[in-house]
Amino acid sequence: MFELTDTQIEIRNVVRRFVDQEVAPRVVEYNRAGALPTDLVDQAVALGLVGGVVPEEYGGSGLDYVTWAITIEEVARYCTSLAAVIGYPSSLAGQGLMRWGTEEQKRRFLQPLARGECTAAVAITEPDAGSDAAAMRSTARADGNTFVLSGQKTWVSNATVCRWMLVFATVDPALGRQGITAFLVERETHGLETQPIKHKLSNRISDTGEIFFNDVRVPADQMLGEVGQGWPVLLGAVNAGRVHVAARSVGIAQGSLELSTAYAQQRKTFGREIGRHQLVQRMLVEMALGVETARMAVWRAADSLDRDRNAGSYWPSVAKLHASRVAMSASHDAVQIHGAYGLSDEYHVERLFREAKMQEIVDGTSEIQQTIIARHLLAESR
Repeated sequence: MFELTDTQIEIRNVVRRFVDQEVAPRVVEYNRAGALPTDLVDQAVALGLVGGVVPEEYGGSGLDYVTWAITIEEVARYCTSLAAVIGYPSSLAGQGLMRWGTEEQKRRFLQPLARGECTAAVAITEPDAGSDAAAMRSTARADGNTFVLSGQKTWVSNATVCRWMLVFATVDPALGRQGITAFLVERETHGLETQPIKHKLSNRISDTGEIFFNDVRVPADQMLGEVGQGWPVLLGAVNAGRVHVAARSVGIAQGSLELSTAYAQQRKTFGREIGRHQLVQRMLVEMALGVETARMAVWRAADSLDRDRNAGSYWPSVAKLHASRVAMSASHDAVQIHGAYGLSDEYHVERLFREAKMQEIVDGTSEIQQTIIARHLLAESR
């Protein structure tokens, strides 16, 4: 049983006011325009949201993971893209640096990211290696005091706008996971090219792209960890990333519930509010049940990271799988409750429905989460 502290409640209320007053009135407009307003990001930075769980000595806010998850959920009620921006320094991009970075690497790369002074990217997925990340074919060849990176990455968030990227490549494909190594690469490095991916179902206002490494030379001191240590770096980043996605999913479901409840009290059919019809009530109840159980799963996963960042993938996978399913179901019912208006972007639920699908795919598909959970259960039963 989780009971929020007074501080957590206060932070949640501050973020909720920010979202209701600054984000909600503008989100339709800037989604139509296709760009996240920089002033909203600046306001999030000023509130300390971007700093997340990054320690204060490295420019962060020093939040615990549960409090961080609460802030992500609140923002995602209306804008998952902004929630992704504020979550990135604490999840995929910053997690590896916090745990494996040298002091110089943390000052150079993590600190400006946590302060909101730049964006970063994480390059894992390849055209022929998505869920099976260990099958990546991008290579890193040692050459004196540098490594030469060759290959291609795709579906990389912030690929064309980041200042630096965390890149995973293998020193020998035959070694499988034992060959994977992590590197910190600046986007302007010679031989590195990026190309945007456009016309997406979800995440339309955020940058996504492909990265091409054409014999890109990276100094050895920009290797994160040691040669062959990239797999644990990747897992640590992805576990925090899955909690991030799960918290966004709860936000989508909560937003769907709030918008649908309000609409059900206003819209009338057959002479009475649609909220008085049992079929609509059933959908609202299922939304509420989903939100509450998914939120508990997210808090449990976040708490596992607070207790031990090496706790493993079980709870992050449980939270990600369940919460993304709930987001998909709740946003679907929200569109149904809104009827034809649910197809219009003016009523928000159309956008939430599109964004929900993305949560079932990024940072490991639902099928991958099922595999991870099943392996844990079978191992535990031995």
